[in-house]
Amino acid sequence: MSSPQSNRSVIRRIGNVLSRVSGYGLSVAALAVAALAAIPAMIHADGAQAWAAIAVGQSIGGIAAVVIGYGWGMTGPARIAAAQPRGQRSEYVESLRVKLCIALPASAVAAACAVFLVPVYAVHAAIGALAMSSVGLSANWFFTGVRRPYLQLVAETAPRVAGTGIGIALMYSGASAVVGMACQLGGMLLGFAIATSWVLSAFPRGGSTRQLRLVLSSQGTGLASTVLSAAYIAAPVAIVTQVAPGALPVFALIDKVQRQISVGLGPVIVVAQAWVPRARGFSGLRQRVKQCVIGALSVGTLLGVITVIAAPFLMGWLSGGVIEVPLAALLLAGAFVAVGFIESTVSKAIMPAIDRVGVAAKAASISMIVGLPLVALGAVALGVIGALSGVVFGLVVRVAIELASSGRRFSFPRESDLVQASSLGGQRA
Repeated sequence: MSSPQSNRSVIRRIGNVLSRVSGYGLSVAALAVAALAAIPAMIHADGAQAWAAIAVGQSIGGIAAVVIGYGWGMTGPARIAAAQPRGQRSEYVESLRVKLCIALPASAVAAACAVFLVPVYAVHAAIGALAMSSVGLSANWFFTGVRRPYLQLVAETAPRVAGTGIGIALMYSGASAVVGMACQLGGMLLGFAIATSWVLSAFPRGGSTRQLRLVLSSQGTGLASTVLSAAYIAAPVAIVTQVAPGALPVFALIDKVQRQISVGLGPVIVVAQAWVPRARGFSGLRQRVKQCVIGALSVGTLLGVITVIAAPFLMGWLSGGVIEVPLAALLLAGAFVAVGFIESTVSKAIMPAIDRVGVAAKAASISMIVGLPLVALGAVALGVIGALSGVVFGLVVRVAIELASSGRRFSFPRESDLVQASSLGGQRA
């Protein structure tokens, strides 16, 4: 029997984990609620077409944000967790140097692309791109590495939410949506400044930093993976803008809702990322992968059903009743949410744990080759229904490739796989 002291230790560890998950979850939830609340305010201020132009700019800016982040969102937390305080400061300083070099040109290119895609609402598209590009400056990866979720909530999340809240108030008071987006941008920049000031003042000097070219080179793999995923997320909105502009408001609204739901579920996927690799041995890893797949399928299906039921009310509120979403589009929105969650869980929690990150990247490439042409053809033929069908089909192809690779990994294991899995399981237990 376990001793009371042992039981208290286990309870304390569980409490610490739940506390951190809750802290990160609060940041995610606050940002998601603020972003969703801004949509009806922007539509109220300048109309559905102007908001759709902002959404296009945000999609392009999302790619720029990934470029500015330069892979630290993927590789940074582990490096920070393993480093000493001086090394942690040096890692952040290296990221700061890279981001400051990239931020202005990447943001400018994103704004120019957005203006090219939506020339009628050029200013709206440009400010949307600039505001979203600034997210690449976020230090959330550093707070994750040092396990300070509540400091992240205060230092970075609170200014971003405050900026959005001020923008919402101004838009309902008669200001343009451009002003609202400028407030969002200001909140992001303020949060970046506060977070950077804290890191530079709280961590000791003395850690060495590498030459800029070496830093850029070392981050290349993480950058390539994140850019590929961001491109598939952003491309459908840009495609619909060009081939079926009449379908853009409905498609952009559904796309926005799906993204916010995905962001809100981020802490769930983070828990899975930490849980799957800690299995004991090859058979334990296989069992956890199976459980993770079953859990992802179950939760994804439930989310899809909830989306179909709740979407009419949510989208009606977000658009102020201006944008009407047909039933078939609602069903596809549910599928979009469900398959998107399943794919994110499989690619982020399972594929790294079984050493198949390369397969995940290949699956993303194939899904783009298959799905994006279908988005264009579907949008021309069937409007928003066809475009959504193309997006969902591309995601299904991606999940199928990843799951097939996972099945082969355990059906035909190599001797080295068995040895490696056993070794890792013993280390992580």
